[in-house]
Amino acid sequence: LSRLLAAAATVHADEAAMSARIGEHGRAFVRDGATVLTHCNAGRLATVGDGTALAVLFAAWRHGTRFRVLADETRPLWQGARLTALELSRAGIPVELLVDGAGPGLMARGEVQLVVVGADRIARNGDFANKVGTYPLALAAEAHGVPFVVAAPRT
Repeated sequence: LSRLLAAAATVHADEAAMSARIGEHGRAFVRDGATVLTHCNAGRLATVGDGTALAVLFAAWRHGTRFRVLADETRPLWQGARLTALELSRAGIPVELLVDGAGPGLMARGEVQLVVVGADRIARNGDFANKVGTYPLALAAEAHGVPFVVAAPRT
Protein backbone atom coordinates (compact mmCIF):
# COMPACT_ATOMS: atom_id res chain seq x y z
CA LEU A 1 0.00 0.00 0.00
CA SER A 2 2.80 2.43 0.81
CA ARG A 3 4.36 1.89 -2.66
CA LEU A 4 0.99 2.55 -4.26
CA LEU A 5 0.51 5.76 -2.26
CA ALA A 6 4.04 6.88 -3.13
CA ALA A 7 3.41 6.24 -6.83
CA ALA A 8 0.13 8.18 -6.65
CA ALA A 9 1.88 11.09 -4.92
CA THR A 10 4.54 11.12 -7.66
CA VAL A 11 1.90 11.16 -10.41
CA HIS A 12 0.06 13.97 -8.62
CA ALA A 13 3.22 16.06 -8.26
CA ASP A 14 4.18 15.46 -11.90
CA GLU A 15 0.72 16.47 -13.10
CA ALA A 16 0.71 19.63 -10.95
CA ALA A 17 4.13 20.63 -12.31
CA MET A 18 2.97 19.96 -15.86
CA SER A 19 -0.13 22.10 -15.26
CA ALA A 20 2.07 24.96 -14.07
CA ARG A 21 4.27 24.64 -17.18
CA ILE A 22 1.22 24.67 -19.46
CA GLY A 23 0.03 27.85 -17.76
CA GLU A 24 3.39 29.57 -17.99
CA HIS A 25 3.87 28.70 -21.66
CA GLY A 26 0.30 29.54 -22.63
CA ARG A 27 -0.11 32.81 -20.77
CA ALA A 28 1.74 34.68 -23.54
CA PHE A 29 -1.27 34.13 -25.81
CA VAL A 30 -3.55 36.12 -23.49
CA ARG A 31 -3.44 39.88 -24.06
CA ASP A 32 -4.61 42.72 -21.84
CA GLY A 33 -8.19 43.65 -22.64
CA ALA A 34 -8.84 40.47 -24.62
CA THR A 35 -12.00 38.43 -24.61
CA VAL A 36 -11.12 34.75 -24.36
CA LEU A 37 -13.55 31.98 -25.28
CA THR A 38 -13.25 28.57 -23.66
CA HIS A 39 -15.25 25.39 -24.16
CA CYS A 40 -15.87 22.61 -21.62
CA ASN A 41 -13.83 22.36 -18.43
CA ALA A 42 -10.10 21.83 -18.24
CA GLY A 43 -9.45 23.39 -14.88
CA ARG A 44 -8.80 22.53 -11.27
CA LEU A 45 -11.96 20.49 -10.88
CA ALA A 46 -11.16 18.25 -13.84
CA THR A 47 -7.41 17.80 -13.46
CA VAL A 48 -4.57 18.55 -11.01
CA GLY A 49 -3.15 21.94 -10.08
CA ASP A 50 -4.58 24.74 -12.21
CA GLY A 51 -5.70 22.33 -14.93
CA THR A 52 -4.73 22.61 -18.57
CA ALA A 53 -6.72 25.18 -20.57
CA LEU A 54 -7.66 27.12 -17.45
CA ALA A 55 -4.04 27.02 -16.26
CA VAL A 56 -3.29 29.39 -19.13
CA LEU A 57 -5.90 31.83 -17.83
CA PHE A 58 -4.95 31.50 -14.17
CA ALA A 59 -1.26 32.09 -15.00
CA ALA A 60 -2.01 35.14 -17.16
CA TRP A 61 -4.22 36.62 -14.44
CA ARG A 62 -1.59 36.04 -11.73
CA HIS A 63 0.96 37.85 -13.93
CA GLY A 64 -1.24 40.94 -14.18
CA THR A 65 -2.88 40.42 -17.57
CA ARG A 66 -6.50 41.58 -17.40
CA PHE A 67 -9.08 40.04 -19.70
CA ARG A 68 -12.55 38.55 -19.63
CA VAL A 69 -13.69 35.04 -20.43
CA LEU A 70 -16.73 33.74 -22.27
CA ALA A 71 -17.37 30.21 -21.03
CA ASP A 72 -19.56 28.06 -23.28
CA GLU A 73 -22.26 26.30 -21.29
CA THR A 74 -21.06 22.99 -22.80
CA ARG A 75 -24.10 20.80 -23.18
CA PRO A 76 -25.31 18.22 -22.36
CA LEU A 77 -23.51 18.08 -18.99
CA TRP A 78 -23.02 21.84 -18.61
CA GLN A 79 -19.33 21.66 -17.65
CA GLY A 80 -18.75 25.27 -18.70
CA ALA A 81 -21.72 26.51 -16.72
CA ARG A 82 -21.21 24.33 -13.66
CA LEU A 83 -17.42 24.13 -13.45
CA THR A 84 -15.52 26.60 -15.65
CA ALA A 85 -17.59 29.64 -14.72
CA LEU A 86 -17.35 28.71 -11.04
CA GLU A 87 -13.57 28.24 -11.10
CA LEU A 88 -12.90 31.47 -12.98
CA SER A 89 -15.25 33.59 -10.89
CA ARG A 90 -13.75 32.25 -7.65
CA ALA A 91 -10.32 33.28 -8.96
CA GLY A 92 -11.64 36.80 -9.58
CA ILE A 93 -11.47 36.47 -13.37
CA PRO A 94 -14.43 38.14 -15.11
CA VAL A 95 -16.47 35.41 -16.77
CA GLU A 96 -19.77 35.34 -18.62
CA LEU A 97 -21.71 32.25 -19.55
CA LEU A 98 -22.21 31.85 -23.28
CA VAL A 99 -24.87 29.80 -25.02
CA ASP A 100 -23.31 26.94 -26.99
CA GLY A 101 -23.18 27.88 -30.64
CA ALA A 102 -22.81 31.63 -30.06
CA GLY A 103 -19.00 31.66 -30.27
CA PRO A 104 -18.62 31.63 -34.06
CA GLY A 105 -20.90 34.65 -34.45
CA LEU A 106 -18.98 36.56 -31.80
CA MET A 107 -15.72 35.74 -33.59
CA ALA A 108 -17.20 36.98 -36.88
CA ARG A 109 -17.96 40.33 -35.21
CA GLY A 110 -14.44 40.60 -33.77
CA GLU A 111 -15.61 40.18 -30.18
CA VAL A 112 -13.29 37.25 -29.37
CA GLN A 113 -9.50 37.56 -29.53
CA LEU A 114 -8.49 34.07 -28.36
CA VAL A 115 -9.97 30.59 -27.98
CA VAL A 116 -8.40 28.24 -25.41
CA VAL A 117 -9.51 24.63 -25.01
CA GLY A 118 -8.17 21.44 -23.48
CA ALA A 119 -8.04 18.08 -25.21
CA ASP A 120 -9.16 14.58 -24.42
CA ARG A 121 -6.65 13.00 -26.82
CA ILE A 122 -3.90 14.20 -29.16
CA ALA A 123 -2.66 12.18 -32.12
CA ARG A 124 0.99 12.07 -33.18
CA ASN A 125 0.21 14.36 -36.14
CA GLY A 126 -1.25 17.03 -33.83
CA ASP A 127 -4.92 16.31 -34.45
CA PHE A 128 -6.88 16.40 -31.23
CA ALA A 129 -10.21 15.25 -29.85
CA ASN A 130 -12.19 17.34 -27.40
CA LYS A 131 -15.77 17.86 -26.29
CA VAL A 132 -18.47 18.08 -28.95
CA GLY A 133 -18.78 21.69 -30.03
CA THR A 134 -15.04 22.30 -30.24
CA TYR A 135 -14.84 21.67 -33.99
CA PRO A 136 -17.11 24.56 -35.06
CA LEU A 137 -15.13 26.87 -32.76
CA ALA A 138 -11.89 25.79 -34.43
CA LEU A 139 -13.37 26.36 -37.90
CA ALA A 140 -14.70 29.79 -36.95
CA ALA A 141 -11.40 30.77 -35.35
CA GLU A 142 -9.55 29.83 -38.53
CA ALA A 143 -12.06 31.67 -40.72
CA HIS A 144 -11.83 34.87 -38.66
CA GLY A 145 -8.13 34.89 -37.79
CA VAL A 146 -8.64 34.22 -34.08
CA PRO A 147 -5.81 32.29 -32.40
CA PHE A 148 -6.98 28.83 -31.29
CA VAL A 149 -4.89 27.28 -28.51
CA VAL A 150 -5.10 23.68 -27.33
CA ALA A 151 -3.58 23.43 -23.86
CA ALA A 152 -2.93 19.81 -22.95
CA PRO A 153 -0.26 17.56 -21.48
CA ARG A 154 1.85 15.07 -23.41
CA THR A 155 0.16 12.25 -21.55
